[in-house]
Amino acid sequence: MTIKTITFQQNRVIDWEDCIIIKSFDDLVVLAFPFHEDTPNFHLNIADAFNLRNALDDVLKQKFLNAPKGDY
Repeated sequence: MTIKTITFQQNRVIDWEDCIIIKSFDDLVVLAFPFHEDTPNFHLNIADAFNLRNALDDVLKQKFLNAPKGDY
């Protein structure tokens, strides 16, 4: 299992920090919003996780680099 945390600033009336937790299991990616009790965790299969990544690419007009192939 891999866990990553993404923190970001919320710029509303009061500046406060928020985060998204991304957990990966064998064939599942879970997006959790720990500071939002009323928001359920999102469970994505691998294809849906790649669709989310591709949608971010499209919205940001950026392409993420692919991981290098081969033995290092």
